[in-house]
Order: sequence, then structure tokens, then C-alpha cells
Amino acid sequence: MSARRTVITTTVLGALILLAEPLQGQDKVYEISDYHARLELTPAGTYRVRERITFDFQVGSFTFAERNIPRSNSDGVSPVRVESPDVRISRVVQEAEGGDWKVHWEFPSRTDPTTFILEYEVYGAVRELGETNEVLWRVVGEGWGVPLRQVEAEIVLPLALSVPVASLIPDPAEIATVEEVGGDVVARFRPGPLPPGRAYQVRVTFPKVMEGRPVGLARPEMHFSLLGLVAFLVIFGVGIAVAVGRSGVRLGARFHAEPDVGIPTAAVLLHRQAPAWERAFPATLFDLAMRGVITLEHVDHRWWIFNNPKVQVLPNPDDREPLTEFEAAFLEEVERLEYLNEFASKGRKHRSNAMKAVRATMVEDGYLGDIRRAANRAVIRGGALLVLALVLGVVGAVGQPVLLALAGAAAGLGCAGLSVGTVRYPRTRMGAESLAAVRGYQQRLREELKQQLKMAPIQAAELLFQHLAWLTLDPKYYGSASQKLRRRLKKERGELRPPPWAIDRTEKFEKATAKMSTAYGAFLCFSNVTGRA
Repeated sequence: MSARRTVITTTVLGALILLAEPLQGQDKVYEISDYHARLELTPAGTYRVRERITFDFQVGSFTFAERNIPRSNSDGVSPVRVESPDVRISRVVQEAEGGDWKVHWEFPSRTDPTTFILEYEVYGAVRELGETNEVLWRVVGEGWGVPLRQVEAEIVLPLALSVPVASLIPDPAEIATVEEVGGDVVARFRPGPLPPGRAYQVRVTFPKVMEGRPVGLARPEMHFSLLGLVAFLVIFGVGIAVAVGRSGVRLGARFHAEPDVGIPTAAVLLHRQAPAWERAFPATLFDLAMRGVITLEHVDHRWWIFNNPKVQVLPNPDDREPLTEFEAAFLEEVERLEYLNEFASKGRKHRSNAMKAVRATMVEDGYLGDIRRAANRAVIRGGALLVLALVLGVVGAVGQPVLLALAGAAAGLGCAGLSVGTVRYPRTRMGAESLAAVRGYQQRLREELKQQLKMAPIQAAELLFQHLAWLTLDPKYYGSASQKLRRRLKKERGELRPPPWAIDRTEKFEKATAKMSTAYGAFLCFSNVTGRA
């Protein structure tokens, strides 16, 4: 907390009312046997207030209490917590009422002495006046209608504010004591019994600078910490910008016919690294199916009493055409499994090695660059700078505030180095042009599918059948069009044939399509197969 004049005008007891029901004559009598209030300043400039009030219920029973906390000279009051060691608090209601924050709490009927504890924070009440800080606290207001037999108020300046005991001036001094308790400076006031209607306030003042050292937010530690944070954000931001620049040539999407690069190459260009680049495998699966190399068959798989439909991959040896090395290895891996879903768990090593091999080939063919050595150096330097930042931060926190700013700068450089080190295979001009063509082609497919979906659902389904492989690779295609298409096809009576490579032999499919249109049945077959693939 920087040097400020602090004014607290909270009427602690002036508007506290305890009633079981509307009073009739003098059937309710009570006093306050003990009232203790504690106000603690925080370095952030808020005030934590804790009130402990013991009521001596002498005549009648009491079931609720109300407390009005003035919000003047502050930016507000936090919700008040109400507790009691003697009775269960059944309900607490809080609301703004005029210039006050009204708190109402209820409890089972009480006739014995009862203690209540209220805790809350006051925001934004810190103010400055010259070279001093002042805490002015109205402990008891004039509206209190019963005597207070014992009153004690404490104002606590925590250790973080670095306030020496000798520099704090209490008022009224004749009833105050100032001492250091656990590193905190505590001003304690004991005015003795107070009659009904008697207001009471206390004050403490202390200089803005103690022994030549600012306090609160004006401390050098705070200034250098803020400077370190700014340095970290600026340097880290520059590092991210450098990493983006090192990622390679960037070109906008260009409308294009089907790209002249293979699906695995397009997957790396679009997604850069695992796990997203592994979309290459389902896309290749659909491409092989559309080329007649394989058939995908959806079948019932029974396990005990459960039925879990799965997809089998069936090779078509009569129609097999020349395959790329990637396709041949992938197909061999899939064919040795009973069901396609096993490739997700058992084919992890194959997927990783296959995609790394694709990336290595792309480096050789000129689609990507290779700056792994420079990236490794950036990562090592970044890690070393983060360690240095940690050391500087620890040393700076115990007495060398200038090191806090250096710690922030070192941390920024370290994170920037790690960010730059993530770029290991930047795109070349050739790779950027191929990526632009792929994105342009996928954009054209998305727009064409969107238009067909509005005007001709059957043609939209045929388009989806034909271009499923490239749509699977598209990071902007989420499959929502497939759901819309299924709903639209329920009302279509035109002819739609499922792709010859998608076969559904499940009982569930047969029952679902019995009363639906043939167009819907064809698309449902396709959805069931591809959704499981």
C-alpha cells in the first residue's frame, strides 16, 4: 500500500438490531457484555474487519439480528460471513440499502448469552494526505441503544507494510497501547464501558516513509516486480512473434483443383505435428476405399450379452492398384488386426514412425526446412535462462529488489527461447504454395457442400461420398454438415446409393432403415461405417 490517508467510517454497532418479533413494551432486554473489533490493513489497500460481539440476553428470546455497514468513503464492502460458536446460523441475507450494506441473519431462539463473529472486507478506502497515512475508524456509532460493558478495538499494520512501532501515533493515546506481535504492529484501544448512544472512534497515523524506506505499494520491491512483469510480457511476446516468423513462408488459400500432393504430405502441411497430423490415417483409409482397394464393413460384435458394432477392413485383391510406401505399410498394419478400432491402441508406434518418415521425405523433397540444431540451442538457452530467473527471483525477494526486474527479463527470454525452439521444420516456399493449394481446395469443397446442403441434399451426400478423404484432413470441417444432411434426407424420396465400399450388416441398421426413405438408409449406412472408422 503506497502512502495514503486511510478513512474508515464503518458504523460497527450503530445499526445493529436484535428482534424475535415486534417489541411490546419492555419484553426484550439485552446488553452487550463484550465487543471486540479488529481491522487489518493489507498491502493491496483493503481492510479485513473481524467483529466478535457477545450479547447478554436478559429478558425475552431472540431469533435474528441485523447489521448495517456504511459504504461511504469506500468502493464497497464484500459479502459478510456470519458465524457463532454458540448457535447455528440458519439464514443470512445481504443487500444494498441506501448508502449501507445491510446484513440480516437468523438463528434458533436464544435466551442465553450468545457470541456472533462477523468477517468482511472494505474495498478502495485508501487515501493520501501529505506525507502521512491515517486510519480513522468509527468503532461504535451513535445509534446503539444499549450499554456496552466491555469494548476493545485493534488496528493491525502487517509485517509487509514495514511500519516500525515508534513511528505509529495512536489517538486517543491515553487508552491505547502499541506493540509488535509476530512482526505486525498492533494498536489496541480499550475505552471501557460505553453508555447507550455514545459514539466512539479511534485513529492511528504513521509516516509515508519509515526510516527512509517506502511502505506498501511504494516499496522498491513492488516497483521492480512490476517492471519485471512488464519485461517478461514484452520479451515473451517478441519471442512468440519470432517463432511465428521462423515457422516459414505463409501464403493465403488459393482456389485450386485437387492438390498434386499426397494425403500424408497434406496432413503434415496442415497440422505440422502429432496428434492432429494423424488425420492422415483415416483420410488414407477412405481414399483407399474409394479407389476400390478395400471395403469397410460394419458388423455386430457380441461380447457376453453386449453388442458393440465394429468395422472390419476387407481387402479387394482383384482391384488392388499400385500403392505408395505409406499406403502399403498402413494397409499391412490394418489387415493384421481383426477390427479397425484396434489400430487406435495397437498402432500408435506405427503412426508415429510413419508420420516422421513422411516429414523426413518432405525435407528431402523441399517442402520443409530442417533447423533442429538451432531449435535445440534455443531450448537449452531458454531452460538456462529460466533457472537464472528463478535464482534472481529468490535473491531479489530477500533484499535485492533490482534483481526482481532482471528475473522478469530473464524469464521472458527463457520462455521466448522455448517458444522459438518449438519451430524445427519451417515451411519452404514450395511447401507454402502446396499448403495454399490444399487450403483452397478444401475451402471450395466446404462452400460447395454448404450450397448443395441447402438446395439438393442427395447431391450433397454424393459430394460427401466423393471427397470424404480431403474433408477428413480439413481442420475447419467438423462433421456438423453430416448431421444436418441426415435430418434433411429423412424427407427425401430420390435415389441415393451408398458408396460400394461402405457396407452395414448390423441389426440396428436394418431396424433403423425399415421405415425410412431409401436416401436416408443409404446415408445412414455411410455414417455408421465412417463414424466407426
